[in-house]
Amino acid sequence: MKKRNGQWITAGGVTAVLILSLFLGGCGVKEAIFSGGREQKEYGKAETMMIVTSERLRYEELYTSQIWTAAVDNRGTTFESSLLSQIHEFLKELKIMSLMAEENELTLSGQEQEAVRAAADAYLAALGDGGAEALGLEEKTAEEFYEDYRLANKLVDQLTEGADLEVSDEEASPVTDLSAAGTANTYYVSQPGTIYKFKATVKGNGEAYTSDNLSYTAEDLVIAPKNALVLWYTCLQTVKTPANQQSPVVINSVTLGDDGYIYFQTPSEFVPGNVSIVAIDEDLDYAGIEVDPTYHTFTNTNVLWSWNIVAVEGYDYEATAFSKGGYTFMSRNIG
Repeated sequence: MKKRNGQWITAGGVTAVLILSLFLGGCGVKEAIFSGGREQKEYGKAETMMIVTSERLRYEELYTSQIWTAAVDNRGTTFESSLLSQIHEFLKELKIMSLMAEENELTLSGQEQEAVRAAADAYLAALGDGGAEALGLEEKTAEEFYEDYRLANKLVDQLTEGADLEVSDEEASPVTDLSAAGTANTYYVSQPGTIYKFKATVKGNGEAYTSDNLSYTAEDLVIAPKNALVLWYTCLQTVKTPANQQSPVVINSVTLGDDGYIYFQTPSEFVPGNVSIVAIDEDLDYAGIEVDPTYHTFTNTNVLWSWNIVAVEGYDYEATAFSKGGYTFMSRNIG
């Protein structure tokens, strides 16, 4: 587990799980992922559905209901199945952490208890009487679930107090810097299961340019993005049907680091194709972005720049390059 901005999250990220889990509301949860009451070590369907319903409508409005059947790996695992697994692990870890908090005799202050009740009341009010009844959700259950989450965060605060949570470059997974030799608009990736990064604080190659019709300085090309997202992706289609919907990069791995680099990872089973990654000027995730339904443009953030990631397994551009007229060329077109 990790800790960000004072909140406890799983390796996949509680925020990501809360957002991505919405598909369950659309597909219908017929059985509880966990069973048992507060004294037990598992959660019931009502608590599970509290996560499910939190962002369901906005998520489907952004990607449509077709997202649930999209394949996320070469084995044909659907987006829905993958996220069910993530939710299962999140709830399991949350319950373990809340029980550990009780064993350590951690309690909430009066102010924290008021915040828990307010959060539960607001959630139930948003559901309405019919919605809460449909989920089998009572006020006490909602308050206890929010209390568990608050206690889990409090336990992590206690366990990590004074600890150095920084991870050195040597301890972290090896990262391939695509922009080490200079920044660009397009980068090639060729290895599966690999973490890549590129500098995202400049447009293009970051160099000044002047011509009769166009002129800009290096300073004009400097940008300060707040987040990075996948805008679109395509993949190699080897058969007419069914269509291959796999992404050449792991979509939820795309992040903007504090160092101004965009990081992403390729799947363990390589997926050839193209991916457009964008830097935006607001700290919004996929569910937070609003899209104009007519023009399909962002309405609450601006795209500062975009990069094309070309995934070609085993491709070595240096080994296949050739020279002509004093210039060195790749053996294929970019993008």
